[in-house]
Amino acid sequence: MAPYKTSAPATPFPHSTSQAAPQENDSLNDVFGSDNEDFQGAGGNAEYSDIPRLREKHETEGYRDGIGQGKAQTVQKGFDEGYHLGAVLGLRIGKVLGLLEGIWKAVSNVPDAGEDMKSEEERLGALWREAKDELNTEKVFGRQWWGEDGIWMFEVHGENEGEVTFEDVANQHPIVKTWEGIVAKEVEKLGIDLDILAGEEDGAREPEVPMKKIVTRKSQAEQKDTLRGAAQDLSW
Repeated sequence: MAPYKTSAPATPFPHSTSQAAPQENDSLNDVFGSDNEDFQGAGGNAEYSDIPRLREKHETEGYRDGIGQGKAQTVQKGFDEGYHLGAVLGLRIGKVLGLLEGIWKAVSNVPDAGEDMKSEEERLGALWREAKDELNTEKVFGRQWWGEDGIWMFEVHGENEGEVTFEDVANQHPIVKTWEGIVAKEVEKLGIDLDILAGEEDGAREPEVPMKKIVTRKSQAEQKDTLRGAAQDLSW
């Protein structure tokens, strides 16, 4: 696909108080990389500042949905690992969907877009819809990945060497891992600096999830009979 180059000056972020043109361009270069010319000057750079809001929106929704699914997976009275693991996975899903939607909408809002840009808009829109379908919590917590006792069925690095954290399990979930890789490539392709965009999330706070260690699949399997018995006492 041909790069989207133009001689028009880059558009500053809407909230920028900078007046000097060189400062505005420097700010954009910080976010998109000084050597990235694909979208600079196309009038759409400012739209990427909406990414933090969209990411926060999807993280909140993912957090809520993940907790619900996590509770459904928990099989021991008072054993809240499923609750916390669901929250971690929900946040990761939210970040993926928020970033993809932000990138897609930014490209969609580029004025006077040529055929290449319209094609890119369609590709990103299709990619976002596919991600939303595959990252549905019903699929992420499906029986393909979790046993009836709530134990993960996929490999988690380090689980045979000792205890692992919720993040360790989330890192290796096949669906989440795949889509995080896809988003990373899109971000790299556009030269977006997520650290700078994250600085625009004034007052936005990610829900706190305890990162305590959880027992391994092997040790949980040994407790399976006990857990199933305790499950009868659940009252959610």
